[in-house]
Amino acid sequence: MRLAFENVVFAGGMVIAALLLAGCPNLLGESDEKEEKEEKPWTPEETAEAPYNFSDPWAGDYRMPGPSPIDDGEDRYVFALPRTVAERVRMAGTMTEWDNDPIDMAYDAEQGYWWVEADVEAGDEYKFILGDDLDDAQWIGDPYGRAFSSCENENSIVFESEYEWSQGAQDFERPPREELVIYEMHMADFTRDDPEIDDEEQGTLAGAADEYKVEYLRDLGVNAVELMPVQEWPGEWYSWGYNTSGFFAIENSLGTEVSGVNAHRELKEFIDTMHRNGIAVILDVVYNHTANENNYLWHIDQETYFDPDGTPWGNRTDFRNDEVQKFFLDNAIFLLEEFNIDGFRFDATEYMDQEGFFEGVLRELVENGYGDRYYILEHFGDQEPIREFNRDYGGEAGEPILTSWGTGYKDAMWEALDDQSAEDLGAPTYYHRDDGWNDPREVVHYFSSHDEGTLNARHSSKPRQVALAATHLLSGMGTPMIWMGDEFLREHYGNYHPDEDGAGTAKENNVIDWEEKRKEGEGDTPHPQDVLEFYQGMIRLRRDNPALRLSPDSYSSGGFDPASDGDFQWVVTPGDWDVKDATTDEEGHVIGYSLNHSGNLDGDRFVVLLNYGQESDELSVPFPEEGTWELVVDSHEFAVDPDGIDSGAHDGTVGTNGTHDIVLEHWQGLVYRYLD
Repeated sequence: MRLAFENVVFAGGMVIAALLLAGCPNLLGESDEKEEKEEKPWTPEETAEAPYNFSDPWAGDYRMPGPSPIDDGEDRYVFALPRTVAERVRMAGTMTEWDNDPIDMAYDAEQGYWWVEADVEAGDEYKFILGDDLDDAQWIGDPYGRAFSSCENENSIVFESEYEWSQGAQDFERPPREELVIYEMHMADFTRDDPEIDDEEQGTLAGAADEYKVEYLRDLGVNAVELMPVQEWPGEWYSWGYNTSGFFAIENSLGTEVSGVNAHRELKEFIDTMHRNGIAVILDVVYNHTANENNYLWHIDQETYFDPDGTPWGNRTDFRNDEVQKFFLDNAIFLLEEFNIDGFRFDATEYMDQEGFFEGVLRELVENGYGDRYYILEHFGDQEPIREFNRDYGGEAGEPILTSWGTGYKDAMWEALDDQSAEDLGAPTYYHRDDGWNDPREVVHYFSSHDEGTLNARHSSKPRQVALAATHLLSGMGTPMIWMGDEFLREHYGNYHPDEDGAGTAKENNVIDWEEKRKEGEGDTPHPQDVLEFYQGMIRLRRDNPALRLSPDSYSSGGFDPASDGDFQWVVTPGDWDVKDATTDEEGHVIGYSLNHSGNLDGDRFVVLLNYGQESDELSVPFPEEGTWELVVDSHEFAVDPDGIDSGAHDGTVGTNGTHDIVLEHWQGLVYRYLD
């Protein structure tokens, strides 16, 4: 027999899984025949104080809830479950022949946890039983479960999770925030249908750790990957992962042999591999809501864990309550410690109670030794809580702690590409300082993501437009992020597939034709490989030159303003901007700026010119100093060379009057470096 789920709709539109009998190892043991036995009356113990600390994660004797081995016996574990609305809780599983002999759990009222010790073996499966009558009780998986069986009943699994990290991973140092170049990726799509990866590893974490894929990321030049959610979701179907049911487990379908135990180990192997290659790993986590199916927290205590207001995706976790803060703080600690995660991207944080999340989770992490990790918030509402947190903690750390994903950079870039106008690009180029930000490290800049899709698809951007946008992204202030496939003209529509609403998350609309992307172009027609090589060159140029990623030495709540320090200057402004000493492009298509303008900083000086128009434009550009300025980037030709591009059409000799006449082709970005 097997457990499947039938959806039952309750008030408020919440979908709850009801158990039905259907065909996968069952809750009743290996046989459908049950031993008839007399139920004994059960009376809760008056006191059941646990000899374990389940409640204070910062105490030295803390024991994370869920299955935990007891020191005095390798096959003896303690299990703990947060307080429930049920007055009786039992555990059943392989070790109890399921409901033939379930184990009663004791309740520690002071800590607020049910707990029990039990003899188990690796591979044993279990569930908790909420309620007195076995026939009417609710059987649930462990919300702290470390792995789940690969079928819809999702029994929790006990397994040995020890992992020996390589020396290279142990020696890994996280890149400074100002040097980050982030690559957002979906773990299954990164290897699915790629003939260079073994069939059995396509679409898995193991495939993503394959040397071929590692070499791809190394060659691209990124130093951080941001993984779309990899925590357990209901069933084994394709998903973007924003429907988490098991927060402490890794999704079965991302493991070889569709195994949660394998997935747990293979995520560690992937992170180990990334760290050995100098690449940080940021995990996208969804704390604002849970999956509607297999919703264990709902069954434990709906009113405590969920806000009746909901979210656009269904339920909403209620961070006003201590129990919710504790559960997700535990989860963050577990992921940081168990997997050596370097940081998080928190999904849709405006849908969480701000005080509860910022104080109950973020502050707890920062004040207890995790202030050196990356914390990126997808926050499109009021940004002041992020800035306030950084003002409180950034000065002590010397750098901002939190980074926003919601500055509007993408909107300005889309408008520029769609309307051929650069008039609204001043703020995103200058890290949106006018909006109240104090430091470029407080903002993540991107024009494509899993939600929006790629430029090639959503905005029908031509290859030269994509290269132009990349030039701007990788030479402006702020942390750049690239969505998987933008670098080789992938056609991906994100959540906005033109065929029908919601089709963007379907598996068939997330396929990457890896073979096509590897083909060399013919003649003068731009090809995905041209764009890929251009991205590789721009990323290397940014990482090698501090002026292309201007950032302060330390965090200041007064705000970083390199223009006032002589380190930044507009040289071409679009439309009716009123900037002293800058050339005005009356058509509003061109924007240009000088980096390390006065030469006060270590390293080279650069001038960046960007034409978003469909027509060429001739301008007299004021360079910071007379002499020779070498062309190192020409996006129109997909060329990047730190040693200089041989281009007579863009001779970089600047006369004594300090200006240089330049013809910018349509959709062209040029970067000059000062020689002498």
